[in-house]
Amino acid sequence: MNHGNNEQDDRLLGKQLGPYLVQQKIGKGGMAEVYLAMHQRLHRQVALKILRSELATSTNLQRFLQEARAAAALVHPNIVQVYDIGQQDSLNYIAQEYVAGANLKEHLQKSPRKRLGVRESISILLQVTAALQQSAAAGITHRDIKPENILLTPKGEAKVADFGLARAANLDGGELTRVNMTLGTPLYMSPEQIRGEVVDPRSDLYSLGVTLFHMLSGRPPFQGETPLSLAVQHLQNPPPDLTNLRPDLPKPLGKLVHRLLEKDPADRPASPTALLQEIEAMKLQLPPELWPNTLIPLPTLQPHLTINSSVHAATVALAKLNDSRRKWLPIAGITLASIAAFSLAYYGFVRANPPLLPTSSLKPSSIQKQESIEKQFLFAMFHDTELHWKAVGEFFPANVNETNRAYVAKADLHLAKWYRDHEQLDRASEVLINVKSRQAPTICQTLASIELASIYRSKGDDSKAELELAEAQQLANLLDPSQKNEINRRLPSNLQDLWKAS
Repeated sequence: MNHGNNEQDDRLLGKQLGPYLVQQKIGKGGMAEVYLAMHQRLHRQVALKILRSELATSTNLQRFLQEARAAAALVHPNIVQVYDIGQQDSLNYIAQEYVAGANLKEHLQKSPRKRLGVRESISILLQVTAALQQSAAAGITHRDIKPENILLTPKGEAKVADFGLARAANLDGGELTRVNMTLGTPLYMSPEQIRGEVVDPRSDLYSLGVTLFHMLSGRPPFQGETPLSLAVQHLQNPPPDLTNLRPDLPKPLGKLVHRLLEKDPADRPASPTALLQEIEAMKLQLPPELWPNTLIPLPTLQPHLTINSSVHAATVALAKLNDSRRKWLPIAGITLASIAAFSLAYYGFVRANPPLLPTSSLKPSSIQKQESIEKQFLFAMFHDTELHWKAVGEFFPANVNETNRAYVAKADLHLAKWYRDHEQLDRASEVLINVKSRQAPTICQTLASIELASIYRSKGDDSKAELELAEAQQLANLLDPSQKNEINRRLPSNLQDLWKAS
């Protein structure tokens, strides 16, 4: 059997699949072989997942397609991006971002004592939680969070991969639901998933808790010789006390891990957003030197292959900006609903790392114009500077159509955040007032009022803060319940007493 697989590998090397030239095998999963390939027109290296021919049944093809759709619905720097899907010569493939590095499992195996430091672990935790926040906002549960599905780069970036078991209401048919109920990885699977119950993002948080336990202790909380013995432990046994396994661990971090490992989903954080808030609160209880204010480089992390050192940067940039030819490109599918999700994500992890140097002395026209406002917005997200956010509205005026109006409003919210991060509160206020004066989406106007109230409160002007909050609450009444719940969860701490009072 292995000999036959080697023959197939040899046969695929140098083969042209659509625009992709297969170069080298780099991995193998339960359903697919993974190859490094080159997009011939864009000169971009991609990871090409090819469904194993012996598994190309109707159900598996649906699941393979589901993986592509689930991942393609998500655009986030901490999620491996899907570019394309295709079929040729009875071979079904998915082209996705190639991450030059290693997965978390491989990194742990090479680390001293098979575990990571606190700062590195928190950095990975924040990034994976941000990815889960984005998937949850899109109504998608990953269902298979584990070290093998968290890819790391030498820069310290973490990217969630493999949405093969992901489940979304608009993607998952009844047959796949029944099949997927029993799938997953027993070492990291939540109790409700083991029981075959309907799962939600809190199940991913449990799996993230198991992964975090592994990162910090050097082993998963439960170990067994068979999947059944592991399943029973997840269902019945309390996890070992993490601080006993690692006495040097800060108690607040150990407490957070055990909250994620609660058997009852109701006892875990309610959502990835709630988890981000708990992590932020935990930050105040940790010594400053343990907090990762920037990405933590992993210089010893070597790619699987020796490739051009610019491949990763090109992959990240081009994944978001350049491949406009393919209908499966997620950028083409971004709608105003996605704008609402991005708006809510404004209060997430992206607030933590403002750019270091002001750019006021330059002009937005010095920024490269992209092919569409969607790509211009993503270009700004990638760089996160004053200039890049201003360029969105300069190149694509808000008064042209509804899509432009929504994206420009969202870009202005990020611009106001940039100003506030750089202690330019008056400029931030001007931008937020401008968002409110335009016919921006209601969610953007609501966030603008909340952010203005937070600025006024920080200046000691409670009367203006109360007026802005009252307006925000009126606007919030026009939002759907899930948006209102997310706003309540993300409310800045200096407004919580006023928000409740009003």
